[in-house]
Amino acid sequence: MIEELTVSEVLRNELGDMPPHARVWIYQADEPLDDKASNVMKNDIDLFLSGWNAHGKQLTAAGTFLYNRFLILAVDEQKAGASGCSIDSSVNFVKKAAKKFGVDFFNRRLLTYISQRGIEQRELEALPDLYKSGEVKEHTPVFNNLVNTVEQLHNEWVLPVSKSWHKNFL
Repeated sequence: MIEELTVSEVLRNELGDMPPHARVWIYQADEPLDDKASNVMKNDIDLFLSGWNAHGKQLTAAGTFLYNRFLILAVDEQKAGASGCSIDSSVNFVKKAAKKFGVDFFNRRLLTYISQRGIEQRELEALPDLYKSGEVKEHTPVFNNLVNTVEQLHNEWVLPVSKSWHKNFL
């Protein structure tokens, strides 16, 4: 089982010195990639970040691919803001990655949570039934991919369902 402290430690290792105010985008694959594909994805992210710029200025950015399903990009916009064109280039990168690996990173109707078996993923509409059956309880950790900053990523990405926006579906 994944512990919340472990998630925070992983984020610190993966995102390095990104400041708390840095802007974050999380894209969740609709199916997990295998370990080999995940390593290729991490290399692709590093390559993308090395050339990611806004109006010719290199962005101070970091990114990672966690738990074989979460593509995370972060930008320190106090150093150089992500413009419409640079955001478009990141979306195009994600679209190409989706095609390359045969997954969908744009399905926002997925519930991802941590159970005794590990990371589970279901359609969001299944949450009431999962709750009624006891598969998901008030304290079950869920991934909140709506966070906007590195600080929120550290503190609000993995929350008990009772403290997340997911509770509105119970």
